[in-house]
Amino acid sequence: ARIFKLEGADKWLFSLGLAQAGEFGFVLLAFTVANSVIPTHVADQLLLVVALSMLLTPLLFIIYDRLIAPTYSREQEREPDEMPEDRKIIIAGSGRVGGLVSRILNVGGYPTTVIDYSAGRLAILEKFGVRHYYGDATRPDLLHAAGIQNASVLVAAIDEREQLNQLVHYVCENHKNVRVIARAVDRDHVYELWQLGCRDIIRETYDSTLRMGRTAFEALGIETPTAQKMVDAFNAADRAAMIEVADVFQIGVPVHENEAYVKRVRDRLEDWERSLQAEIDEIRKEASSG
Repeated sequence: ARIFKLEGADKWLFSLGLAQAGEFGFVLLAFTVANSVIPTHVADQLLLVVALSMLLTPLLFIIYDRLIAPTYSREQEREPDEMPEDRKIIIAGSGRVGGLVSRILNVGGYPTTVIDYSAGRLAILEKFGVRHYYGDATRPDLLHAAGIQNASVLVAAIDEREQLNQLVHYVCENHKNVRVIARAVDRDHVYELWQLGCRDIIRETYDSTLRMGRTAFEALGIETPTAQKMVDAFNAADRAAMIEVADVFQIGVPVHENEAYVKRVRDRLEDWERSLQAEIDEIRKEASSG
C-alpha cells in the first residue's frame, strides 16, 4: 500500500483484502502433499492457517467498517461553508449534472449557489477557479442558511437516490414557492419523485438516449428533420404513457411485483405502440412525398 501510495482508509482496506488466504489454498496444499512437495504435518499446519484466515476475515472487515473507515471519514469532514442568502437558484450536487447546470445558468446571467458534500470534489473544482460550497443539502438548517426561503428554483442533482428523495420531499412540503427540478436515476425513480410532489423531473440519461436514437435513424439514411420528428413523437408518447401509469406505482415495491402496475402496462402497451407506429409512419410518408 505504501509503494502504490494508498492513503487513509484505502490503505487499510487494501491490506485487509490481501490478508485472507482463500479457498484455492486448500487445492494447492492437497496438490503439494499428493506430489510429495511438502510433508503432511507441515501441510496440516498450513491448512489451519488458511482456515483461520478465512474465519477471521469477516471479523476484520466488520472492524474496518465500524472503527477504521469512520475515523478517516471524520477526518475528512469539515464545517459547512458560509453561503450567500440572496441568490434565487440553489443547486444540490456539483457533479456531472449539477456542475453543468450551474455553468449554463451562470453564463445566462443567473448566479447560483451550488452545495456539495464531497470535500475532495470541491477541492478539485477550486483548483480550476470554481467556487462551490461545502455542506449537506438534505439538512433543513443548511438549506435555510443558503436562502431556500427566498429562492425561486432548486435543482436537485445529488448522486444518492435516497438523499435526493429526502431533499425533494422536504422542499416540496415546506417551501411550496420554490420550483423543484429533480434529477431522476431511472424510470422508477421518476415515479418516486412524482409521488413526493415534484413535477419537473429529468431522467439523467433520457435526453442523450433520444439523441442517440436520432443519430441511429440518420445513419440508416433518414434525413435529420425527419429523424428528429420521429424521435419527438416517441418522446411525447413515452411521457404520456408514464403519466397514465403513475397513479398505480408504489414506492418500495419493485414494478414487476406490483400487480396493478403490470396489468396497466400490459393492458395499454399494444395501443401505445400501435398509435406511435401510425404516427411514425405518417411522418415518414410526409417526408417521402415532400
